[in-house]
This record gives sequence, C-alpha cells and structure tokens, in this order.
Amino acid sequence: MGQIFDILMIVGFVAILAVFVIGFSGQMMVKHKDKLAEDDKRREENKEYEANKSKDNIND
Repeated sequence: MGQIFDILMIVGFVAILAVFVIGFSGQMMVKHKDKLAEDDKRREENKEYEANKSKDNIND
C-alpha cells in the first residue's frame, strides 16, 4: 500500500512540474513575440526617420 502511495505522489509531482514548465514556456513565447513585434515597429520607425533625414540633408 505504501508503494502505491509513493508512486501516486511521484506521478502527481511530475504532473504539477510539467504544468508549471508548460505554462512558463508559453508565457516566455508570448513575451518573445511581443518583443519581436516591438523591434519590427522600431525598425520601421527608424527607416522612416533615416529616409526623411537623407531628404533634408543638403550636403548629400
């Protein structure tokens, strides 16, 4: 009877650990996607700034 209880405890612990890892991984993926979107937005803004900067520069 004690061995069955030990096995159930180990299975429960592994299940809780798996849920924690999967949840944390999903959270990190969402954070990474948000960061990529923000980087793309900054890149586009920088392209517009550089394009306008070169048009305004009379020394070109």
